[in-house]
Amino acid sequence: MSTVECSTAAGSIRGGIRQRHCEQLSRGLYLPRASVSALREVLHAWRLVLPNSAALTSLTAAKLRGWWLPQAVPHLVFVAVPIGDRYPERSGLLVCRHPRTVPSETVRGIKITTAPETLFAAARDLGLLDVVILGDSTLRCGDCTLKELRATAAQRRRGAPRTSRAVAASRRPQRIPVGVGDVGSAFGSSNRG
Repeated sequence: MSTVECSTAAGSIRGGIRQRHCEQLSRGLYLPRASVSALREVLHAWRLVLPNSAALTSLTAAKLRGWWLPQAVPHLVFVAVPIGDRYPERSGLLVCRHPRTVPSETVRGIKITTAPETLFAAARDLGLLDVVILGDSTLRCGDCTLKELRATAAQRRRGAPRTSRAVAASRRPQRIPVGVGDVGSAFGSSNRG
């Protein structure tokens, strides 16, 4: 008989016991069928197989924060883990190794990277336009400031050139409440003549 570990928040199961009412997320990781479409429950389930030092990042953290995302592309669960910590190799999970612990915070009960670090991680895999849109959403949601984005973009890491170009596209940063209309981007001016 195998060991079973349950996540109280999502009712997810880690172990070898397969139950009819559950759907398999990955090897030895199950979630009740009713919860599979809920992002928060899926992410709580993934936390069962991750080390405590791991933080969700990139598009996964951006989605949890409610940022605008590129065209609905099915993506893996992105995780940042410090070098030296063990991490699971599972389908559906993309692990990015870091020399140090990545700055993180808890959002809706789930450990994710800070807003500037989330944008930086997404810049490794996205095109410039998508990074500009994510950056605009970051500022509109008030998750960080342009100054914080510039400081993160100045780091010498993979993704820095694209993040720097996206942040540099800002001519006149402005905070615009969501739903005010098309009055321009926080990363650049509108295309109105």
